[in-house]
Amino acid sequence: FFFKQKTAYEIYQCDWSSDVCSSDLYPSSIIASTANTSYAWMTPSITSSTARLRATVRDVAGNTATSASGADFTINFSAPVLTLNAPVGGEYWQGADNKSITYTATSPLFGLNPIKIEYSPNNGTNWYTLVAATSNTGTYPWFLPPGNATTYKVRVTATDSAGLSTVATSASFTIDSYRPIISALSVNGGATIAGGNTLPISITATDSASGIDAYRFSTYADFRDAVWQASLPSTFTFPLVPGSTNTYSLYAQVRDKVGYISNSFTSSNSVAITLEIGRAHV
Repeated sequence: FFFKQKTAYEIYQCDWSSDVCSSDLYPSSIIASTANTSYAWMTPSITSSTARLRATVRDVAGNTATSASGADFTINFSAPVLTLNAPVGGEYWQGADNKSITYTATSPLFGLNPIKIEYSPNNGTNWYTLVAATSNTGTYPWFLPPGNATTYKVRVTATDSAGLSTVATSASFTIDSYRPIISALSVNGGATIAGGNTLPISITATDSASGIDAYRFSTYADFRDAVWQASLPSTFTFPLVPGSTNTYSLYAQVRDKVGYISNSFTSSNSVAITLEIGRAHV
């Protein structure tokens, strides 16, 4: 408020649930007397959509003049309520894939585009803006970067028209863009065994981000009889085969936690399987 008269003045503030402020309903005094200049008002810690102000000036003769707000204005003390629903942390996502960031944000004072969304590839050391201001739809489609790390985070900020903000940040999650790799596979071969027996196997496999999730082994190159196993077996049971002695290699694949499957890897040695009565091996 600014006043031309070089006199003292009073300012009053009203806050009540009414559509119209009458001149006698200003119960809260801001300041009783101050110099004729602008006044910095610390708004009260309330939330109201029916606030008004009244200022009174008084000259040295005691004459007064009063001016009041012509309409209600809003004071907001409550920041937006915000929940980040996905990602929350601990997810395993394939890089260069489509995912949705989902959240729930509420406030009576949201404008048209109150939501800001960012991501970090390094646990929050650096943040990159996905969208600086978007509407409060509760979801944002994100085409994931071709990253390969366990240290990704998402941050959502909701800001109302009064400038109050709430921030929600996920815990770390993984974006994995590469297949796992098998670097070694061996079976205790070199001897002749009867079909249906087991031999020790050894495999070395790595994944640079999400980690190995499952293994499968077969004497068929197309893995037609193989099933995925969550834990790494230490042995493999070779098939029952009819006919003369045949030599078989062992094939292996691994799968990581985002679903990428390694290339097939062939054992460095083979096993000779003797005549057995059982299913055909073709």
